[in-house]
Amino acid sequence: MNRNSFETIKNLDKSDSRIKIKLEENKKIHEAVVKNLEVTETKRIQSCLNNVKPRNKIALTSLIVADHPNYVISASKSIKTIINNTKGLNFDKIIIEVESKPLKEESKKMLLNAGWDFVCSVKHVNSIDDSRFLGHYRETYTKLITMNMTEYEGIVNMDTDILYFIAVAQDTEADGKPRDRFNSGVFSVRPNSTEFSRLMLLRDRNSSHVSLEHGEQTFINYWYKDKWFRFDFKFNGIVWILQNYGWDLKKLDIDVRVFHFTSLKPWNCIPQAVEICKLWSDIPV
Repeated sequence: MNRNSFETIKNLDKSDSRIKIKLEENKKIHEAVVKNLEVTETKRIQSCLNNVKPRNKIALTSLIVADHPNYVISASKSIKTIINNTKGLNFDKIIIEVESKPLKEESKKMLLNAGWDFVCSVKHVNSIDDSRFLGHYRETYTKLITMNMTEYEGIVNMDTDILYFIAVAQDTEADGKPRDRFNSGVFSVRPNSTEFSRLMLLRDRNSSHVSLEHGEQTFINYWYKDKWFRFDFKFNGIVWILQNYGWDLKKLDIDVRVFHFTSLKPWNCIPQAVEICKLWSDIPV
């Protein structure tokens, strides 16, 4: 064997080694890609269009239907009160955004810094007839997506204008609270995809006679009449109840844990309600 033949064999050995190394690298890359696909396809929250994965069996959700600074700020304040009063409890804290009305990146950053775990982007869930609804009521049916988030054993949904406190007042019946219906600003569900599909079918085929007042709240009240468990008023205390106490918090003799600023928004307060609005404004963001 001459010198040239020896050099040729030597170069072939080097080439073969490089091929083996390259094959091993490709194999590792392939395995990593397959593993990543498995996580994405089997472990992500399927209702979310973005790739977010559950960390706990229970979740808190809140829908923001428009990237309005006041709702983003309020959601940031809300989660702080919730975190401060649920120490020791493990649950995912999820902001739901509608894909067609996404939040700005700076809004998402504020929400995550305040304590929300992630933002879940979902498709808009149509109402009975979107064209007949005004303003945000067109998007509020999207709350129903929580029923389809079967990666969780249970979900509590709270509106962004909620403040959660631990109160110590005597627990009594609240004069003026709705007794024959519930306010969907706070509700809890056990997700079930079959039930979600049933609701969508009822919406499409059997709900033309259902009132359009109050959006998804009226829809849920109609189809779950006599089939829901009523939370005590203290877990969804509508701030307007303070009218019965001269808007004086010190006179409130109800053990209110959750204050819900429905209709009366704390960033657009009325003179009589300054004290209750101050609870909201005093929370730093």
